[in-house]
Amino acid sequence: MKMKSFQSLLGVFVMITSASALASDHQDLNGSWSGAGVVATFNKTGGHISYNCGAGEVTSRIKLDRHGNFTAFGSQESYSAGPTQGDIAPTTTKVIYTGHIEGNMMTLDVKGADQALKIAEHYTLTRGRHTKLIRCL
Repeated sequence: MKMKSFQSLLGVFVMITSASALASDHQDLNGSWSGAGVVATFNKTGGHISYNCGAGEVTSRIKLDRHGNFTAFGSQESYSAGPTQGDIAPTTTKVIYTGHIEGNMMTLDVKGADQALKIAEHYTLTRGRHTKLIRCL
């Protein structure tokens, strides 16, 4: 009888330990990242992404799953070459950011949230790297 109680208690302990280990695997995406044509900064409230010819925002915390993958919803606006009139509101598009982090490397894909939109961009970024953007030539 004591052995059965011990086994039950051990089983509960293993389940609790496993659950807490899983919860700690889900880290927030944070820090400064950049690559060719893109600079991104993430924190506990979301992030800002600047491109050579545009910018994007994520307005909620981005959680990595235990494999280093993430999905976030946000917006993006495109810039154009030359001067822009100050009284014209930028065109903002809803987008889905998906990616994967392994060590200090991130792959980032940006797709239009509306299936009719043909936005599809792919970037490779490095944590802590500094990149100079060349704005809309």
